[in-house]
Amino acid sequence: AQAVLELNKEDGGNRRFILVQLPEATDNPQFLTIAEIGKERIRRVIAKMTAEKTEDGRPMTAGTQDALLPSSITRPPSSAPLGFKVFKLASSQFRAWRNYAGDDTGELETLFSQAETPLVDGWQPQALLAEVMLIEGFPLDSALRALPQFRHNAITEVSHEAFTHKLLVCLDAAIAEQTLRDLAAAPSASVLVCLDSALSDQAKLHLQDCVTLKVI
Repeated sequence: AQAVLELNKEDGGNRRFILVQLPEATDNPQFLTIAEIGKERIRRVIAKMTAEKTEDGRPMTAGTQDALLPSSITRPPSSAPLGFKVFKLASSQFRAWRNYAGDDTGELETLFSQAETPLVDGWQPQALLAEVMLIEGFPLDSALRALPQFRHNAITEVSHEAFTHKLLVCLDAAIAEQTLRDLAAAPSASVLVCLDSALSDQAKLHLQDCVTLKVI
């Protein structure tokens, strides 16, 4: 990681790398796993590089972002902020269907009622966002941007150089009427992913004229 960061800084490259580390325990009370030691070392390297100036005299800034799933670290061009993403392997945020072979109608009805939402209890928006990205084919090094023009709902735009369209993700419990009107101005090539329960049937029909709608 350090070698790639320093070489990018030296020649202005945009090399990328992935580090994968099992959370092997240590006897260090400050860094409980080898993975934590690795992350701290990268942070210190970035802090040192951030304190320095680029060759043209412009200061560099640093940033980090944590999410869930395998460790992915990317390096922007030397004129852009330094930072990395951390993903941890975790269970899916989607509920697994349990096959039932019995003849208890009540238990079967319970299974169907539990399946009204495909998400597990206590699902985490950040982890679900990462999973939605992968399901839609967007790699973990995709650019994420909160869209400020949507004032009534939190909508994240996911983009990547390999795709001509944008992925819009809204995981709010309900989507406001104003947001529906604002989405009408979104590029027609956009894909919107949101909770099925966040939209009425009428709103779904309205959005299908504006974007490619996919519900969870």
